[in-house]
Amino acid sequence: GSEMCIRDRYISWAMEGLDYNFRSSHKLKTLDIYFKHEVKYGDDIISLVKMDEENQVSEHLIKNASTGDEVCLLRCSYVAI
Repeated sequence: GSEMCIRDRYISWAMEGLDYNFRSSHKLKTLDIYFKHEVKYGDDIISLVKMDEENQVSEHLIKNASTGDEVCLLRCSYVAI
């Protein structure tokens, strides 16, 4: 349903923050996601990423650009391919 589409969108926003070379040379190993607030159609978002390349872990924060509310937190680990 639509809930799954929205969840997929949060993951896409998070992954867009990663360097293309990293994305093309690694695959997702684990994904932890915490939903805090909804994003409505038409809302602008900000996607921030903090990368720990040594441990191949990224932490992502998705925020509502208008309100500044944190809407989603993600933590991902990767394995080289």
